[in-house]
Amino acid sequence: KINMALVKGPFTLKWGSNTLTNVGEMSMNYDIESSDFKTVDGRTFKIEGAHSASVEVKLLESDVAAIRTILPQYYVAKNAKLSTGQTVNNDAGAIDIVAAKCDTATTNYDLDIISCNGQVTRLVNARTALSTNEFEDNVLRTVTVTFTAEPRAGQAALQFFGDGHLTPA
Repeated sequence: KINMALVKGPFTLKWGSNTLTNVGEMSMNYDIESSDFKTVDGRTFKIEGAHSASVEVKLLESDVAAIRTILPQYYVAKNAKLSTGQTVNNDAGAIDIVAAKCDTATTNYDLDIISCNGQVTRLVNARTALSTNEFEDNVLRTVTVTFTAEPRAGQAALQFFGDGHLTPA
C-alpha cells in the first residue's frame, strides 16, 4: 500500500529569497507540445515535445515596494528618470511599466509554492511579467503577475518535492 497525502494550503510563495505576501489568487498553466505521426497501416504515434509552465498570482499588495520585488524590470530608483522625463525624488522609487528594450535585463529565480504540509511545487528559473492591473469594486488596486518557467536546456520546467529534501547543486 502506498501512503499518499493531500497537498494542502495555506501556501507560502517564494521567488528567490522573496516571500510573496497577501496573494489573493493563483492558478497554474502547464502545456506539453506534441505532434501526431500516422503510419500507412493506420496507427498514430503521439510524440511529446517542449514543456511549458506558468503561474499567475493576484497580489493584493500593489505599492511600489511590492511591485519592485516582483517586477524589478520596471523599477526606477530615486534620482533616476521615468520614461516620461520626470525625475523620481522619493527613496521608495517608482514603477515605470514600459516595453522591454534590447538592454532590459530579466530576473529569473525558482518560484516555490510550499504547502502547509511541506510539499513544494517549483517553477524552475521563472521570470515575471505584468498580466493585469485592476481596481476591484473601486476599493482595492490589485496586480496580477505571471511567472513563466524558463529552464535551461535539459532542465525540468516543473518539479514536485518535499521542503528541505534537496541538496543544493
